Amino acid sequence: MRNTDVLTPVKRPCQTCGDVFPVTLDHWPSNPAGRDGIRPHCLGCYNASRREAYEIDPEPVRRRNRERYAERAEHFRTALTPCGQGRSAFSDTEEDR
Repeated sequence: MRNTDVLTPVKRPCQTCGDVFPVTLDHWPSNPAGRDGIRPHCLGCYNASRREAYEIDPEPVRRRNRERYAERAEHFRTALTPCGQGRSAFSDTEEDR
C-alpha cells in the first residue's frame, strides 16, 4: 500500500443519479444502521427525496417536531432566558417575579 492510497478517499456512484462522489459525509448522508455508515443515495438526491415527501405529507414531520419540542420544552424555557430563570425573568411587574 502506498501512502497516497490512504489519503485518497474511495469514490462510489449514487444509486439515484449515478454521479460519482468521494465516500465522505460531505457528499453522502449518514446511516448508522448501514454496513458502511452512509446511505446509497448522494446528499443532493436524499435532500430532494425528503423535500418531495414533505410536500406530499408534511404531518409526520410536524408531529415528530411537536413531540421532540414537548419532551425538551422545559430545557428551552430555561436555556433561552437570562440566567436560566425561566419566563419570570421577562415579567414586566414585580408581582410576576
